[in-house]
Amino acid sequence: MDFSPHMTPPSAIHAVFITDAGYALPTAVAVRSLRDSRAPGTEVAVHVLARGLAPEDRALLAGLAGERFAVDLREGESDPVLDGLTGADGHVSSSALQKFHLADIFPELDRILYLDGDILVEKDLSALWKTDLEGAPLAAVPDFKMMRKGMPRRLGLPRDTYFNSGVMLLDLARWRADGIAEKLVDWKLHGTNFLMDQDAFNAVLGDRAKWLPVSANFGTFLLDRSCLPELRAFYGDATLTLEGLVSGIEILHCPGWCKPWLCYNAPGSARWASVYGELFPGRPLHRRMMPLEERHARFPDIALLGEPVPPHPRVVVSLTSHPARVGFVAATVRSVLDGTVPPDAIEVWLGKEKFPGGEADLPEDLLALVASSEGRVAVRWAEKDLGPATKLLYARQAHPGEAVVTVDDDQIYPATMLETLLASFGEHPGAVSACRAHLMVMDAGTVLPYSEWPQDLAGLVDTPSHQLLATGVCGVLYPPGLLPEKLFDAETMLRLSPRNDDLWFKAVELLAGVPVVQAGGIPLQQIQPDTVESGLSIGNVRGHANDSQLAALVAWVEEESGLAVEELVWRGGFATVLSVRELNAFYRAGLPSVRSAVRKTAALRFAGKRDRLLAQREKLLSRRDALQAEGKALKKRLARLERSPLLRLVRLAAAPFRRLRALARRAAGK
Repeated sequence: MDFSPHMTPPSAIHAVFITDAGYALPTAVAVRSLRDSRAPGTEVAVHVLARGLAPEDRALLAGLAGERFAVDLREGESDPVLDGLTGADGHVSSSALQKFHLADIFPELDRILYLDGDILVEKDLSALWKTDLEGAPLAAVPDFKMMRKGMPRRLGLPRDTYFNSGVMLLDLARWRADGIAEKLVDWKLHGTNFLMDQDAFNAVLGDRAKWLPVSANFGTFLLDRSCLPELRAFYGDATLTLEGLVSGIEILHCPGWCKPWLCYNAPGSARWASVYGELFPGRPLHRRMMPLEERHARFPDIALLGEPVPPHPRVVVSLTSHPARVGFVAATVRSVLDGTVPPDAIEVWLGKEKFPGGEADLPEDLLALVASSEGRVAVRWAEKDLGPATKLLYARQAHPGEAVVTVDDDQIYPATMLETLLASFGEHPGAVSACRAHLMVMDAGTVLPYSEWPQDLAGLVDTPSHQLLATGVCGVLYPPGLLPEKLFDAETMLRLSPRNDDLWFKAVELLAGVPVVQAGGIPLQQIQPDTVESGLSIGNVRGHANDSQLAALVAWVEEESGLAVEELVWRGGFATVLSVRELNAFYRAGLPSVRSAVRKTAALRFAGKRDRLLAQREKLLSRRDALQAEGKALKKRLARLERSPLLRLVRLAAAPFRRLRALARRAAGK
């Protein structure tokens, strides 16, 4: 329903959001979370100041109105003095500076609750709305992150005086009486500012703010127990615990660049995606992975939000080895066991013919690890050794309903390897997730040599594609039920690709229409000493065996499918950021390598996008200037009309009728 002051009772919560084209979607999710978290009987009027929204975005926000939930969608007011100003927080636009003028924008209100668009409301806000401000112009939550960075000192404030402006309960009557808007604008123009609006708020109002509990604006940067001493000291409560604070969250705030609509493993991403799913049932949400090393460093206690990794099936890590390298397997297995997300089981598949003595041929440290693992690590014996493919073919047959992660036997894996793959699986359950991938490149329908395929391309992360080849050295996750029975055709595999299991798996994936996705935050590997010379790379890469196996598999795939490999790569709607055709064009132009083609393609795409944005900006500025000129012309016309003798005569003639109408109303009242 549309907003009307007469439709909201005096007890209604009045909340205001400020948004623009870049923040319309997250603002809609925030508004929906506010609507869904209300207690029965709570009345809310949401005011949205929106600039430059597309018609569909305006319809989306207006459509969030419902029973006891009014939506007042207004065009954001422009300010020629403040518009275009910037801050160090590059993700915040100058639209946020409309906060300074809320008392003037809403003259009919004496109190309003300001909310950023990157929040999620978790509980009813009636108690927060009824907070006694005790004469303060606003109430807010301390920003402990900025206090740690010394922001109060840089602004000349006491060290414990700095609040976050993402959630503020404002006394608009006090603002109007004290001329606060003018003071904020003056500080923004002439004072010290590092952030878009927050420094001005603190410089002008920091010593007059009433402090709210952390639950009213729980910033995700607080997911770190090292903040507890500051919290306890500030609030004078030695009993505060992080678990208690998280369980009491009323508003979850996601400041910084790692927003839940951008990163599917950012704090609050599961809850955000849930609300998004209610708004857009069935519409996919394309997000990338936040690098896990940074995630754990910034949010060491993120698990308290209840979403450390997405739900997933049971996970079995599988690897194989041979006598020349089996002595290093125990170290590899330990590195996987010590990860941030340990697997349910680790299986070492070994061919019986290569270890005729059974366990007597295995190193003591591996046997000791199996014995002490309480059943989590096991050595499994394969009737026939299938080379490097042993690790997936036998494990997949033994565990058809579970996720199988394959690793190599000569790597020390970083702690986040398995967590990286599981996060990717949660976002792309219909794809094979790999920590490292190569991009298959073709020229005029012919697959180029394996050595020409670029790898580890940042532009391809989180982009499912049939053009990507998963490489097993860094870890690959195969979801249950994706690959067909052809995977187990060991006779064909040994005939066509006996030394490169990655190529065989790719051939089967192409036939089944299963894409590959390169997981974000690619972990680096440390090769075990003395194993390089015994590895497959000697013959496959240096001896060009990859290319002969590749040619045999391409012919087989085209015969089995009746389609050219290039057609299989482009089917199904899966495309990479850098297309085959673009790479081919650069390759034929004589660039020294495909890698340089990738870099040049990315640079040209960025330049083209930049030029389009600059052209769009020029159009908008021209439109703004035209509208301002029209406004000035209208003001002049109105001024001339006010001075017109004819208008004065009309008013004089209408005066008797106004007096008669007033007398009639009085008579009717009696």
